[in-house]
Amino acid sequence: MAKKAQIIPPSMTLKRRAVNSKKGFDTSPKPEDLRKIEEVVNSSADKFITVIAGTLRALRGAIQLAENDPPMRDMVLVEVRERAFDLKGLGGTYKFPLLSEIGRSLHGLTAQMTQINDVQLAIIKYHVDALYVVVAQKIQGVGGTVEQDLIVAFRKAVEKFG
Repeated sequence: MAKKAQIIPPSMTLKRRAVNSKKGFDTSPKPEDLRKIEEVVNSSADKFITVIAGTLRALRGAIQLAENDPPMRDMVLVEVRERAFDLKGLGGTYKFPLLSEIGRSLHGLTAQMTQINDVQLAIIKYHVDALYVVVAQKIQGVGGTVEQDLIVAFRKAVEKFG
């Protein structure tokens, strides 16, 4: 017979550590608290774009290394997989869900791979090119018809070649 789960409320000590009543926010933020949080996130958007641009430059360098030196592809695969994982989690926070979706697709492509062949490398390159467009054009939201068609095409490529 299965036992019922027991819910244990957090101790006051833990709650005091998690919530700083002098500098932080309450556990039930008020609308003005949420507005302050949103302002901080929005003011960080330019820094976010700068960081993402650096990530994309690193990915382009890794792709070039993989093209020029095929024995390095295993190392490149690891780097692409890790950076794709980071990208898929970041975009939505800064109102770039399309960036996250492309990052998710790239991570899905590389997640189970143990080697990169020429076709897979080309698909990785297309993902990175699309990420560049999103960042350069500062496409916030999910994009339009073209962007959604691209996501569908990436899904099909990941299913077939991932």
